Amino acid sequence: MKSPVQKFKRVAQECNGFLVMPFSNKPIPFSTADISREGFKARLDERIFFGSRMMISLVIGDFNVANLVAKPVWGNDDNHVGFEIEQASPNWVEYVKTLEA
Repeated sequence: MKSPVQKFKRVAQECNGFLVMPFSNKPIPFSTADISREGFKARLDERIFFGSRMMISLVIGDFNVANLVAKPVWGNDDNHVGFEIEQASPNWVEYVKTLEA
């Protein structure tokens, strides 16, 4: 079965951001390796819990921050984690559309 993170075209794009896991106030920094309309692959230096929705903020340009609600759906031994986006701010959608063109 194909991962829902891979439904749309992926674009290699490095964005810096942070996520906050449920029941925690500690932001965890990460950077993306590639992104799409409905997901992204991130490299994290800390372990996270799977199966929970997380609040995520990503810098997508000069002084432009996208806010997402996403959940991790896969991970590997290289600290890469695939996220499925459940909600996205309008600036995220527009940003990804311009990269796909």
